[in-house]
Amino acid sequence: MKLQAELTSEHKLIYSREEFTHGLKRLKPGNVIISITGEKVSDEFRKRSDRENRYYHGVVVKHAKAAFENNDGVKYNTDQAHEKLKENCNGKVVEITSRLTGEVRYEKVGLSTANLSTVDFEAYLERCRLFLNEWFGIYVPLPNENEPIEYL
Repeated sequence: MKLQAELTSEHKLIYSREEFTHGLKRLKPGNVIISITGEKVSDEFRKRSDRENRYYHGVVVKHAKAAFENNDGVKYNTDQAHEKLKENCNGKVVEITSRLTGEVRYEKVGLSTANLSTVDFEAYLERCRLFLNEWFGIYVPLPNENEPIEYL
């Protein structure tokens, strides 16, 4: 089991208690050794930051919400816009079989973005920006850019 944590300048350890507890439950009962190393965590394992979350929800989802509303003619809340982005930019097709009729259908479902590393999350953000640009003609500004929502 590998668990990523952050050591603050006050020497406090910040980690996911839920992830740690889940990892412990997977171990067999008995004596265990827990070791702590000072390795620098690579970007592919690093969790996204609050700043990345603020950019996603404050810029990307905001632009997506406006695009969906403009296109569909109905109001979307932030969660609905986020779900539609996940379906289109972080989704997979699943097979659904009716127990009653045996009918098979395929449906695209959005996968969670909660545990994406910074590298994977940035790839997701890029897919969102491309999707919004290609389908709705919207330019979504990169972090630190200040662009209004524009329809082409």
